[in-house]
Amino acid sequence: MGSCVAFNCTNRCSKKIPGLTFHSFPKDETRRQLWVKAVRRENWEPSKFSKLCSKHFPEEMIDRTSLSCVRLRDNAVPSLFDFPSHLQKVVKLRKLPTRTVFEPAHSKIVQQATTGVESAATELEEFISRQLATVTKLPLPQNYSAELRSFALTLNFYSPRAYEYVRSTFGLALPHHKTLSRWYQHIDAAPGFTKEAIDALALKIRNSPNPLFFSLIMDEMSIRQQAEFDGKEVHGLINLGFDETDDDSLPLAKEAFVLLLVCINSHWKLPIGYFLSNGLSSTQKQTLIKHCLSLLHQNNVNVVSLTFDGFSNNFSMAKQLGCNFDDVNSLKTCFPHPSDSNQEIAVFPDPPHMLKLVRNTFGEKRCLFSSEIIDWKYVEALHKLQESEGVHLGNKLRGGHIKFSKQKMKVKLAAQLFSSSVADAIDYCHNKLKLQDFIGSEATVEFLRLINTLFDVLNSRSI
Repeated sequence: MGSCVAFNCTNRCSKKIPGLTFHSFPKDETRRQLWVKAVRRENWEPSKFSKLCSKHFPEEMIDRTSLSCVRLRDNAVPSLFDFPSHLQKVVKLRKLPTRTVFEPAHSKIVQQATTGVESAATELEEFISRQLATVTKLPLPQNYSAELRSFALTLNFYSPRAYEYVRSTFGLALPHHKTLSRWYQHIDAAPGFTKEAIDALALKIRNSPNPLFFSLIMDEMSIRQQAEFDGKEVHGLINLGFDETDDDSLPLAKEAFVLLLVCINSHWKLPIGYFLSNGLSSTQKQTLIKHCLSLLHQNNVNVVSLTFDGFSNNFSMAKQLGCNFDDVNSLKTCFPHPSDSNQEIAVFPDPPHMLKLVRNTFGEKRCLFSSEIIDWKYVEALHKLQESEGVHLGNKLRGGHIKFSKQKMKVKLAAQLFSSSVADAIDYCHNKLKLQDFIGSEATVEFLRLINTLFDVLNSRSI
């Protein structure tokens, strides 16, 4: 199983100590030599099986944001060892010879004044060069200071319009939006939870004058199966945020499981992580959701709801989280927060997807049963009447709404079918025109109006 190669360390992989992880020596020769030097074993070279346990690394060098795998940061070097006294570095203090130095009393004042003049001269030179570049239409220099880069990224994050105003007002002193885009490209966007996104979210919450509430949205989307090698890693394989970059035997991923935060009382959203897979089980999704909620809770992100598509796999996940959809008389549409038992997370199946599922069931089964029969034939009768008369009774019902099998993904066809205008037209044909084809359509009219109202409420930001 392997053991830690550090001096006087008895930790072994077989002990399975909670929180203790083992890490192989880096493949990069420079970092590898730093590790070897830190271990202080004379005439010793590590093999491919040599490992160091996490006990010898400072906590700030360990990345624990991944789902179930602890990684070391790129600059991690072991520094915590229990060496014997003859290996300890002894710092000898050397007493400097004392001597009296006589300096003018005003030397400090002169130095401060000189520094101020030099700083002002540098700023003035930069300002003049930018003004000349603006007048002569010459390209601006590309070496922006760290302070200017930080200010530009922060201002553009909070308000792109304010950024453009400041940039145009002060003579294009700030970099172009394309330059900002290049700076953003340095963000690590590997599968898993994106640390940069969560850090930016925490900063946004700290600087917000009002409490922010969020809805967590999960979805799966198909991706093209393809593997690419960038010279260091193979991309396109199954990756759930673990340290699997060296394993090129994994199959190609065909789906991306994405987690997105939407601010309920503001108008912005932020992707916080994604995972490449060949299809996640309900148990795996439950684990990811719990870990995501716990990670967000640690950063003071107040998540109040979870939204997902209406697939059976997602409902099984919701049941494992603590919801109950089996009995309509005892529905439980909330589950306890994994990090705060006093808080509950509400579950909202995606309204557009659920509307399409209701339309598909209604159109294919043709009859639904409540206290009375809800019949598809009344919708067909209305369409036939309007086509034969050449007029429409204030609704958008067309042939595509009746024969929807090739357009099942279009939400607007389902929304226009379950509308108050279609319900009013059927009701008018029955109560006003007294047409035989619409006798007994009361339950169908009530059903159309109910679904229309539910969709309007659930698919809106505010009521």
